Amino acid sequence: MRKRLFQVLGAMLATAMLFTAVPVSTFIGPDKVNAEEDEDVDEELKIKAPAKVKGVKATKIKKTYKITWNRIAKNCKGYEIQVSPYKNFEMPEEDDESDEDIEYEEIQEFTNEGKGKTYVKVSGLTKKKVYYVRVRAFNENDDGTKYGKWSKVKKFRYK
Repeated sequence: MRKRLFQVLGAMLATAMLFTAVPVSTFIGPDKVNAEEDEDVDEELKIKAPAKVKGVKATKIKKTYKITWNRIAKNCKGYEIQVSPYKNFEMPEEDDESDEDIEYEEIQEFTNEGKGKTYVKVSGLTKKKVYYVRVRAFNENDDGTKYGKWSKVKKFRYK
C-alpha cells in the first residue's frame, strides 16, 4: 500500500513539473533536492536513560551479603551498586585538629555489566554495623552513558 502511494505521488509530481515552469524545490523542498548530500549525514544517536531500579534487598549468606534487585527490561546495559556505612553515601570530612585516630570505612562500588545479572555479593563488612545500599541502571553506547535514578536506599545491619 505504501509503495503504491509513493508511485502515485511520484507520477503526480512528474506531471505537475512537466506542465509548469516551477522549480522542483517548490514541490519537494529546498533541503531535499540534493539527496546525495543527505546520505552522508548521520543522525546523532540518542541514549535513553533507564528506569529507576526497584525491589532492592539484602540477604545474609554465610559471611557475605547478597544484594538483589528487580531486572529492568528496556534501555539497560548494566547496573551500578553502592554499599556504604554512611546514610548520605559520602565520606565524612577528616578533621586535621582531631587527636583521635578515626578509621573511616570505604564506600564499596560495584558495576554489573549485562542486564541479566541482578545481584552482587558483598564481603568485608564490619560486624554489628549498619550499611546502606542503593542501585541504579545505566545505558551506554559510543556517544556516552546515561544513568537512571538511584533506587530507594535499603538499610541493613551486618550480624
